[in-house]
Formats: sequence, C-alpha cells, structure tokens
Amino acid sequence: MKIESVYVENFGKLHEFRYDFSEGINVIKENNGWGKSTLAAFIRAMFYGFEGDGRQKVTDNERKRFKPWQGGAFGGNLVFETKGKRYRIERSFGTKSLEDVFKLYDADKNVESSDFSEKIGQELFHINSASFMNTVFVSQNDSASSTATDDINTRIGNINDTIDLNKFEAADTVLKDALNKLSTTKTGKRGKLKAAISDIKADINAGLNVERSLDETMSRIDERELELLDLRKREKELNIEKAKAGKAAAALELKKRHDDLIKDIEAKKADLDEAKSYFKGEMPGKERLKELRDAVDDMSNSRAVIESNSMSEADRYAYIELSNTFRNGLPDPEELGVMLDKAKHISDLRLKNEKLSLNEDEEARFSEYERFFRNEGNPSETAKKLSLDWGYKPEHERKADNLREKAESISEELRSLKKKNTITTIIFVLLAVISLVVTLLSVLPAVLNKPGNSPDGQSVIFSGGSFGSFYLITAFLFVLFVALTIVGKVSLAQKAGPLVKRKEDLLRSAEEEQVTADAIKDVVIEYLVAHDFFTTNEEVGGKLWELNRKAVDYESLLSKRKNMSILENEQDILAFDNELKEYLAKFSMLHANADAVIELNDLKNKAERYRNLKRNDDEQRRAEATFTRLKGEVYEQLRAFEFEPLMNLKGQIEDISQHLDAYLVKEDLYKDALGKKEKFESENDVSELSSYDDGLLLTPDELNEKTEALNAKIDELTGLINTDKATLNALKERYDQLLDDRQMLADYEEELKKAEEDAVLYTKTKQFLNDARDNLTMRYIGPLKDGFDKYYGLIGSDFADYSLDVNLVLSKSEQGASRDKDLLSMGYRDLCGFCLRLSMADAMYKGEKPMLIFDDPFVNLDDEKIVGARKLLDEIRKNYQVIYLTCREDRI
Repeated sequence: MKIESVYVENFGKLHEFRYDFSEGINVIKENNGWGKSTLAAFIRAMFYGFEGDGRQKVTDNERKRFKPWQGGAFGGNLVFETKGKRYRIERSFGTKSLEDVFKLYDADKNVESSDFSEKIGQELFHINSASFMNTVFVSQNDSASSTATDDINTRIGNINDTIDLNKFEAADTVLKDALNKLSTTKTGKRGKLKAAISDIKADINAGLNVERSLDETMSRIDERELELLDLRKREKELNIEKAKAGKAAAALELKKRHDDLIKDIEAKKADLDEAKSYFKGEMPGKERLKELRDAVDDMSNSRAVIESNSMSEADRYAYIELSNTFRNGLPDPEELGVMLDKAKHISDLRLKNEKLSLNEDEEARFSEYERFFRNEGNPSETAKKLSLDWGYKPEHERKADNLREKAESISEELRSLKKKNTITTIIFVLLAVISLVVTLLSVLPAVLNKPGNSPDGQSVIFSGGSFGSFYLITAFLFVLFVALTIVGKVSLAQKAGPLVKRKEDLLRSAEEEQVTADAIKDVVIEYLVAHDFFTTNEEVGGKLWELNRKAVDYESLLSKRKNMSILENEQDILAFDNELKEYLAKFSMLHANADAVIELNDLKNKAERYRNLKRNDDEQRRAEATFTRLKGEVYEQLRAFEFEPLMNLKGQIEDISQHLDAYLVKEDLYKDALGKKEKFESENDVSELSSYDDGLLLTPDELNEKTEALNAKIDELTGLINTDKATLNALKERYDQLLDDRQMLADYEEELKKAEEDAVLYTKTKQFLNDARDNLTMRYIGPLKDGFDKYYGLIGSDFADYSLDVNLVLSKSEQGASRDKDLLSMGYRDLCGFCLRLSMADAMYKGEKPMLIFDDPFVNLDDEKIVGARKLLDEIRKNYQVIYLTCREDRI
C-alpha cells in the first residue's frame, strides 16, 4: 500500500498543511521546531486514533499534546491506496474520545465506504498501535527500540487464527495475576494468611490470663460503686446549704444595689451644680444659640465678600479713570458690534489692496524667473517630469545588469555542454582510430605472409573467411563510433539551440533597458545645461529639486500679476475713518488712523472692565453695611447673657454651646438616677434589707468551690467505674474471642496449605505455556536473523556476531562473552534496532508492503554509518514507500 496525500486542518502547530507523496522515498527536510514529529504523529493518528486518553501528563496524553496551538477544527484527512483501490480517511478530534468522528470514503467515487471501520489501522496492518510503533513507524530517538509483541510474533510467523498468540499473552497475564494474588508479600493471599496466623497465635498467647483479669476487675467495680454512693449523699447536703446561702446573698445584693443608687444620685447632683456655675446670668436656649451662630456665619460671609471685592491701588485708579471716560454712559453693545463689523470689513479691503500688488522682493524674483525660463509654458510640469524620469533611471540600469547576469549564466551552461560533448567526441574518435589500427594490424600479416612465403611452408594464420569476418566487425565498430559522434553533435545542437535563443533575448532586453536609461540621462543633463545648471551625475538630484522650487515660485508670481486690478474702495475707507473719529469722541477717545479693529476692541474691553469694577465696588459696599449691622446684634445678645464679646465670636459661641450641652446631659443623668432609685424602692421592700449580715453564712463562692471539688471526685470515680466496666466487657468479649481464635487458626492453616498447592500448580502451568510459545516462535528466528544480517551488512562497517532470542532481543558476541544490545553505544543501538525493524517488516508482510515512516532515525549515526544508511534507503525504496523526516541535509 502507499499514502498519496495528507491534509492537516489543525494538529499541534500544523495548520492548513497539505503534502502529496510519491512512490519510493519521500524526504521532508525542515528545521527543528517545524513540526516533523507532529506530522508523523498525525499519520499514525489517522490510522489508530490517539494514545494516552485519561492520563494527566501532557507528554503521555496525545489528545492534550497535539491540541491545535491556534485553535480551530482539530483533525484532517489522509488518502491512501491498497490492493488497487483508493480511500480517504477523515478524522476530527474532540476534547474526549466520545466526541471523535471517523469517516472513510472511496477516494475515486467520493462516497462513504464500509470496507474498514474506525479501527482501520488494526484491520489494514493486522497489528495494534503498539506493534505499529515497533515496526513500520520509527519515531525520533526510538530507533533502538524493537520490542516484539504477540501481534508482531503472529504476523512474522504467519500463524493461523486457531493458534492466536494474543491468547498466549492473555493466558500468561491471567496466570501472572493469579500468582500475584497468591504471593507471600503483604498484599498477596499467602502473605496475608501467614500474617493472620501469626496474629491469631499472638492473641491466643495473650489471652491465657483473661479469667484472672475478669475476677480482679469485678471486685474493683464493687468497691468504687460503694464509694460513689457516699459522695452522692454529701452532694445533696451541699445543695441544701447552697439554697439557704442563696436567699441571704440575694438580700445582700439588693441592699448593695440600693446603696449604690443613693451614691450615684449624690454624684450626679454634684456634676450638675458644677456645670451650672459656668452661666452667671440667664441661661440661653438652643434656638437662641443657633440664631447667634447663624449671625456669626453671615458676618464671616460678609467679610469674605468684602475681601474678595477689595480693589488694589491700580484697580481703584483705573476705576476712577474709567468713571470719567464713561461719565456720559457706556457704549451700546449693539452699536459697538456694528462698528466692529464695519472695521473688520475695512481691514479686509486694505489687506486685499496689499495682496493685489507685488512687493519689491517679488518683483525682483519675477524678473529673474522671466530671464531664466524664457517664457516657457508650464515650467513646473517640465521640472516634475524630469524628476520622475530621473528617479526611474536606476531601475532601468538595475534591470539591464540583472538581464546580463542571466545571459552570462546561460553562457556558462553552454560552455559546460560544449565541454562534455568535446570529451565524448574525443573518446569516440579514439575508439574509431583504435578500431582502424586493429584492422590494419590484422590485415598486414595476411598481405606479408602469402602462401609459400612462410618459413615452414604452411599458410598464414588467418584464412580468407576468418579475415573477412574480422574486417566486417571492425568496420561496423568504426561506423558505429562515427555515427555516435554525429549523434552527439546533433544532440548538442538540440540542447544548445533554445539556450542560445534565450541568451540573445536576454541581451536584447538588457540593451533596451540601458538605452532607456541613457536617453533619460541625456535629456535631463541637456535641459539642466540649457538653464545654466552645470552639474555632475551626483548633483543632478539637487539641481532638479532647485529647478522645481523656482518653477513653482515663478508660476505663483505669474498668477498674482494676472489678478492685479485697479483699486476702487478708497472712498469707503475714508468715509469709515471719519465715522470712527466721531464715535470714539463720545468716549473721550481719539482715532489715530491705527487699526480700527484694535481701537474698537480697546473701547469694548474698557467698557467691560468698568462694568466689572463697578459691580465689585457695589457688592463691597453692601457687604460692609451687612457686617456692621450683624456685629451690633451679636454683641448686644451676648451682653444680655452676661458674656463679654471676644475677638473670636464663633469660638466663644461654640464654647457656650458645648457648656450648655454638657449641662443638659448632666441634668438628664441626674433625673435618670432619681428615677432608678424610685423604681427600685417601688419594686423592693428596702426596710428589711438592713437585717442581713454577710459575715454569718458561707458565701455562694465558697459553697461552689466545695461543690466543684465534690463533683470532680464524683466524675473521676464515675470515669474509673466506666473504664472498669468497659474493660470487663472487653475481657468477656476477649474470652469469647479466644474460643473463636482457636477455630479460626485451624481454618487459616488449612487455607494456607491449599494456596501453597495452587501456587505450585500456577507456576508449572505458566512455565509450560511460555515454553510452548518459545518453541512456536523459534520457527522464524532464523529467517528474521538472516534479514537483520542483510540490512546490517548494507549499513554497518563491521561484521560482529549478533544473536536473536525468542523475544526478538539482540545480543552481541564479543571477546567470548554475550553482551546485551542496550550496553552498546547509542549509534550501534539505533543501527541494530533499525535493521531488526526492517527485517520484522519483511517477515510480517509477504504480499502487499505497507509504507515506512522514519522520523530522523539516523540522528545518532556517525559519518561512516550515514553513508551506509543511504545505501540501505536505496535498497528498501525498491519494495516500500518511505516517508523520511529530517532536519539535516547530511542525513538524506
């Protein structure tokens, strides 16, 4: 079979990747990190799906490992041919196997096919995924691995279905599991039985003193229960004493509370008197203090207004001056706006007059440009075209050079062809000359040795017939060599003809590009010289820029001169000047024939400033009047409460307010204390409280301490009794258990004996089964070793003696000892594993061959082995389609 193409939608880092394969070797050489191993894994996944589902580690879980880096649909398709029929596999992968989708199509008819199921790899190659990875698929740094699975053994030995080696493996696994379960380890059955028997024997020995312990424990329980009974009686007596003490304590507590209430009233009355001493006259109310606080706040606001509107000396001087300017009133804003619009219009007229005339410098430049351009039409267009053409000149020159280089490469090719043909012709001529010489040498003896001229009187060696045949052969060879010489020359002419024509076309195109570049140079230089620009090739760019600048400036001045006209607005300007003089005179301002817009804006600004200064002055006067009124009212009220006003009125009023708040709080506390005493006396008979004396009875604390000590003894004794009872129950159970242990010991010993017999039987059965499989697989060890020797001979420079056991494990005989393959260097291990895999593939597939996928298998080989590896690839390409992935040119 062979793979025709793959398309990777998204798989790992590969995205929208397509590759078409051919027969023989398909080499994909890309740098490290390109995705070669990912492509190899994609091909295997198309046939077998993913490995490692359910594993957490990303490197062991292919679904996680190859999840697309860039997102998108996960999967692709693969087209292959087997037994003359073409198929297309399509797989898309989800986050778990249940979401995977497999489809198979007849590639020629483009319809779904049921020839294979989603287990197509198993059905095509007749091996599972693990066996596939050990034969036809060689992943990077895995060449040394060549494990023989039962699938591989079955394929190599061509064993029929009635002798399925997978059943050997299943049976071996069952026996191995059974032996593991019967092992003498901690988790094995025999180990558990031996441990249980040992524990039971220890328990039996420990239980010999159970009866004596039972008697001792029962006697100890009886003694402690009698002691507990005495403690319970004492507990009842203490409870009676606590009841009497409790009643006395309650009365003493009430007496103490009543005394505390009286003391609290006296303290609250002293605090209230102290707070009232602050007020010497009438005590102010909350509302009056709020009014005073608001008045002081208004005074602060008025002071702030006075300060914010206070004028500096300069503002005061300006205000007086502006008051004189606008003594007849402020200008009407609408009238002033009309005058400003007229002033702007007149300013535009004056500016227009200035723009419609050339100044002295512009006149000088215009005269110079007229002489320079000699009345040329559109000089800027000409300068622009010359600049563009000069910019294209290097491109034409570069194209000419490239075309000449291509023509020279064709000349080299023609010289190589001519040289080869000359050598061939010389060889043919030499061969023709040699044939003629041989002919002459064969004829000469016949001519010189006529009949009767020989010394012995016999005829010459060559008879007429033999001489004719030799001559014809020689002549034929001569004609053949001449014909080959002629054919060689004709072949040379046929090959050289298209190349000569291609060379001529390239040279012709190069000449055209060079002519265009030279023509541009001539036109530009000629124009610059004609306009007094004497320049070199290096200065042409700068001169063209200067030429463009002059041309643009010239056309601008020319346009300005064409638009000049006779000025007709002088009367309007004079009339407005007179009107402006009269308007400004109303406000004691003179028109100095300056910019009218500036003068009117100055008038507007002065009017606005006067309005602002007057507003500030009015607000300041009103604030001063308000401040004076409020200050008198506040002083008068404070003196009414016998407080002398201070500088900080706000702080003084706040202090009065705080003292008033403190007095009211203490007044409420005093009233509350009186209420609590009245309520207590109404609820309790205080007349009897004086009869109780707290020194006559034990206090509740003392009684509690005795009770706690007694309870502690009761709890301790109860705990000991409970412990003894638990011990007694355990001893009773242990006594019953002792009887059961003796019976259980007998059962376990019998079960251990049976397990020992089963272990012996399973071990012998497993050995017999392995011997049978080894005898079966020995049939193909010889042919498999022959295949290994054949491939190793192609790639290896030594002929060491290797042997192969029934598990397809290689070992090397060296210095009289057998060494395991894994003890060899990495290069030799790869070499042996690779050759064994090829031998296994040959043995497994006698008919149609599968493709072979190599992911850089020669990474550990030295230069000598690489040469042999190339020979090996040339050999296997005859029977297999090979997909070879590598990052190095020297490994191809």
